[in-house]
Amino acid sequence: MAIAGITSMASSGSSQFQVNATLTEVTEIRAAVDSWAGANSDVTGVSLTEICQEGYGYSKATWCSSNQFGGTYTVTANTNTSFVDILIGDVDPEVTMALGNKLAPVSADRCSRADGSCATVQVSGTDVTVTM
Repeated sequence: MAIAGITSMASSGSSQFQVNATLTEVTEIRAAVDSWAGANSDVTGVSLTEICQEGYGYSKATWCSSNQFGGTYTVTANTNTSFVDILIGDVDPEVTMALGNKLAPVSADRCSRADGSCATVQVSGTDVTVTM
């Protein structure tokens, strides 16, 4: 019984580490978008492939190939082309809302939570999308 409890606590701690590490990676992805765009605020044409090219400073970033949950990131220009949409795929369903809530304050709308009133963070199944 004690071993099961310890295993459960370790699993929970690992998931929270993944959530926090994802927040860091998403912040780096936004910085990579800025490096790619330069002085131009229009990010039309941006993608993960574009920002992970050698020369922008992030070609060796682990997030270029996978996210903390074993899925991938997708980066696209938002309809407001000064913003970028970052989709985090295959997130552990146990922490999708926790991740959304961590991303909400750094999203374009600076929301307090990833609830129905926050248009810049969407949680759908195992995908979380943030607009930055």
